[in-house]
Amino acid sequence: MALRLVLDVNGNPIPIINLVSSEDVDGTAVSAQSSVINGDLVRIVSLDNILRVLTGPNPTALATSIAIPALGELWLPIQRGCKVAVLGGKANISIAEGL
Repeated sequence: MALRLVLDVNGNPIPIINLVSSEDVDGTAVSAQSSVINGDLVRIVSLDNILRVLTGPNPTALATSIAIPALGELWLPIQRGCKVAVLGGKANISIAEGL
């Protein structure tokens, strides 16, 4: 799929991302994994608490993994076929693609 550049009135490119699918992952008690990600970019949104996240083929999020503030979000590049692990709360994980 080719990227299409959307321009503002001055001809400057506007970054637009399409969220194509999402899932909720509950890592409240222990690290929990998403399904396999078939994309190059994910948006991870904390639905409640401070989250710790890690990506990889079989990740386990730890207390020292990347932090996302409570009710915050993180856009993260990811290798196709990997997963996102979440610890500390609930997350919504969306696969993103350019238009």
